[in-house]
Amino acid sequence: MNTHVLDIARRFRSNALISTAAATGAMRSLNIVLGFFVMILVANGLGAHDFGLFAFAISIAALGSVVMRSGLPLFIVREGAAAAAKNDWSRYHAAMRFSTVAGLTVSASVVVLLFVIFAFPVSQKSSEFVLPGIVGAIGACIMTFNILVQARLRAAMEVTRAYASEFLVMQGSMFVMILALWLYDGLSLNTVLAAFLSSWLMASATSIYWWRKYRPAFSSSPEQKLPWARWWRATGALFLLGGTFLVVGKVEALFLAAVAGPTAIGCFVLAFRIASVTSVAGAAVSSFFSPALSKMNAIDGNTELPEQIRTATVIDVSASILIAVGVSVFSWGVIPLVAPDLSEVRYLTPIIAAGYVVASLAGRSFDMAAMLGSAKGATAAAAITLPLYVVMLFLVTPVFYEVGAAIVTAGTIAFYAILLNVIVYRETGMRSDLLAVTIAPIATSGTPPHKAAE
Repeated sequence: MNTHVLDIARRFRSNALISTAAATGAMRSLNIVLGFFVMILVANGLGAHDFGLFAFAISIAALGSVVMRSGLPLFIVREGAAAAAKNDWSRYHAAMRFSTVAGLTVSASVVVLLFVIFAFPVSQKSSEFVLPGIVGAIGACIMTFNILVQARLRAAMEVTRAYASEFLVMQGSMFVMILALWLYDGLSLNTVLAAFLSSWLMASATSIYWWRKYRPAFSSSPEQKLPWARWWRATGALFLLGGTFLVVGKVEALFLAAVAGPTAIGCFVLAFRIASVTSVAGAAVSSFFSPALSKMNAIDGNTELPEQIRTATVIDVSASILIAVGVSVFSWGVIPLVAPDLSEVRYLTPIIAAGYVVASLAGRSFDMAAMLGSAKGATAAAAITLPLYVVMLFLVTPVFYEVGAAIVTAGTIAFYAILLNVIVYRETGMRSDLLAVTIAPIATSGTPPHKAAE
């Protein structure tokens, strides 16, 4: 029995995908736990109204950094990991330089737009969102920079350190500051917003330190002059691919600010934060699966690819179902006790968590679309999903408020994942959904259906 256990432990350590996913999953779990306590302390100290304004600020920060969080990290990981695998350092340099210029250009444009929107309130009601909106725009700048450095660390296969700055440093410092303010009766909207910006500054400083220490030791070589126009098109497709998934759960705050108020925003954001724990397993798998997939795809005749896809999907689905049940029970049993003003969260959390579970059943189609170059199909999926998402928010949110926002959120998450899985299969011949990887191994053979028919 002991020999069998030791053998399992040895294989666990030798499988880089599983061990790295476990490490990042543990960090994400701690990040979620600390983040939840931060939310509860802030909700308890500020009350439902001011907590809603704080929730609005962090939603704006996430929305402002969504372009960087979606498109460029995928581009950096894909190009950086593939270039490193082939020791093509001139291409590596060119990709890093392009990502810096593109990131600063796009992010600066988004931040300027946010400043313009929130600096000039159109009514007395909207004036209370000015300070949270401006703080959110500043937070988006800091988050954008940190995400850029994170992606470079991931491309260098320093996955654990890449995420530690956000999951441990940022969330840990935020928790310590909020706890101190709560204990000494110093919680106010202004102090909470200041703690939010300070924690992200600490995370960015940590990321810079680790990048300077652990960046790859490459041979000096002149930068290639690669076609930037082609790369802009490639990252544009990745912006749509990742951005479609990441804007979900953030835009709702803008709609609720218009038709409901801070309390409704607070209920929805807290429910979304709790329900998003369901995606921890998938995000942990993705953190290593994405660069590994890019490297394996760069090497002709690699036979490990189907097995890696199968492992990633099974981990994601199994953990997502268990976590979804857990967060639903938690929202019903605990939230009414610790935050009675936000008790409606118990109805919203199971709805959103169900969307994440359905998305996990569709497999790692997001990573495959980004890393295997299914840019055209991914753009089509985004072009279908985004307008449908916005239209549904327009139709449902004014009638059902935060419940309607939760329904639209869950439906969009599930629909986009299923659509991506279909598109990736049509373009690459590989499916990653649970049915394909457990029952029909031929679905991961890599032959597109239209070519197989020929």
